[in-house]
Amino acid sequence: MTKVYNFFFFLFLFFIYIILSNKNIYNTLFVDIAHNDSKKFYFYFVINILFFVSFFLCLLLKNSIIKFILCISFLFSSFVSQVFNDISGNIININDIEIALINLDSLGNFVQEYSSTILPNFFILIYGFLLLILFKISRPHFNNGGYIYSGLALLICLLVSLSINRGGFATQGLPSQLQVVIPIPSLLITKNFEFNHEKIIIKEEKNENIVLIIDESVSYEFFKKAIEIDDSENKYFNNIKKFYSIHNCSAQSVFSLMNGLKFKDEKIIIRKNLWVIAKENGYETIYLSGQEKENNYQYLQSPNDIRNIDKKIFFNKYDHKKRDKEILKNLIQILEKEKKKFVVVIKNGSHFPYHNKFDLEKYGLNKEDNNELIYTYSLKENSVEFLKTLFLNVDEHSKILYLSDHGQAFQNKSFKHCNSTNPSINEWEVPFIYYDMKGNNIKDINNLELYDLVLSLFGIEREIFKSSANYLFYGNLNTRYNTNLNFKKIR
Repeated sequence: MTKVYNFFFFLFLFFIYIILSNKNIYNTLFVDIAHNDSKKFYFYFVINILFFVSFFLCLLLKNSIIKFILCISFLFSSFVSQVFNDISGNIININDIEIALINLDSLGNFVQEYSSTILPNFFILIYGFLLLILFKISRPHFNNGGYIYSGLALLICLLVSLSINRGGFATQGLPSQLQVVIPIPSLLITKNFEFNHEKIIIKEEKNENIVLIIDESVSYEFFKKAIEIDDSENKYFNNIKKFYSIHNCSAQSVFSLMNGLKFKDEKIIIRKNLWVIAKENGYETIYLSGQEKENNYQYLQSPNDIRNIDKKIFFNKYDHKKRDKEILKNLIQILEKEKKKFVVVIKNGSHFPYHNKFDLEKYGLNKEDNNELIYTYSLKENSVEFLKTLFLNVDEHSKILYLSDHGQAFQNKSFKHCNSTNPSINEWEVPFIYYDMKGNNIKDINNLELYDLVLSLFGIEREIFKSSANYLFYGNLNTRYNTNLNFKKIR
């Protein structure tokens, strides 16, 4: 009877640990995965059940080096992945781990900055470690260690093989105890990024606001049509250029721009993040997001990047129709105050479905109208009117860069953007506008030089306008295991 009581008591303690250490598992499995792919949901659901049962039985085994190494690995993996998720709102993956290892020299500052987030997860880690000690002292006898270790080994080998087949990824849906463990073999034998630690040279100190506005799903072709709805607006957009986003998927596109992605000799080169450079050069850094929930960064911001953002304002709580209007109101107020700010705006924009992004009745439209027509008027309301109002309310101390994360394709019915296998060029074609009150203009640049243009506005010496070649990436930005990057090159 005592053994049965002990077993269920230990099971209860273990269950508490699993809940505390997997705070995001429900949303990941039952919302993010189940709503998109039922087969993938059932696969990861079974994997979670098998792992939790195996982990619990492993704790009940006689003490051994194998047991200690396995359990400590699971506990530490959970700690790291949960800290990452609490800070960034994202599931940790192999690229995040690689970037973190490169930035180990800032670990002290990181711990100091995020101590309030790290501490609760550290207590959960200690709780897990105490469970290991408690099971060591008071465990019920359970002697089938060979079966348990074999089962865990098979499970881990299966997941590592799947991860290798996916270029080191495939961690979304796993319990936190495996999210760091599974990518480690790939990380030990491959690397995805080359990091360029170039010296930043200040050419001249500037006391201006630099505003980088990244819209959502804005097509160059349809943006031009939206401008033409009212001829009086042409004067505000006489310097509009056709531009190309770096990627046709939002998260990768923004990540590539903010981290100065370069492509050379089939290698991805990552440079110092724009947030870090702005902060090092005395700018107040401000992030306005019309899409993300508070402290939930869908745009692949790393914890080190987030640490260099002074002020973050999220607008997800508003209805879609109001988000960009609220952003505009806040942005104008921000630019009216002290100068030398670096502001990045992620607009809500005109993502599908288009009909819920603005008041249809204002333009005599309804939900049954042609998608392209509704989309055009969404651009008119959320992008053209937004920019016109902004241009009328900024002074000579602000410089504005505007583009979209990617374009929009209507002509083919296949999967588009993040799921594209043979994307249309329209998925990268976006409008680009540089605006300041002095009427300055810039030469044509390629999409990988936009990062350098931002640095030049900071007063940092850069060599730009060197090439007219644009790289249009799609699919995973991944070169592990000799994976070929998917891209098109256009001039």
